[in-house]
Amino acid sequence: MLTEDVLYETYRTEKLSRSVDSNIRDSQILPQELATQGVRIKEEQLRREEEKVLGFSLNIQIWYFVDVRWNS
Repeated sequence: MLTEDVLYETYRTEKLSRSVDSNIRDSQILPQELATQGVRIKEEQLRREEEKVLGFSLNIQIWYFVDVRWNS
């Protein structure tokens, strides 16, 4: 049991120290870099939304074509 406790505490200490290190690095990011990153994220979101809209549009066109052909 002692070995498990030691292993757990070692693991926990390493994870916590990594978390602190990453927070320090994150706080050192320049505002310009954050703005650029934000723009890239928004552009990616817009691209995904455009793909969804295109997919919806194609589905509507297909269903319209099928309906017109079926009812002719």
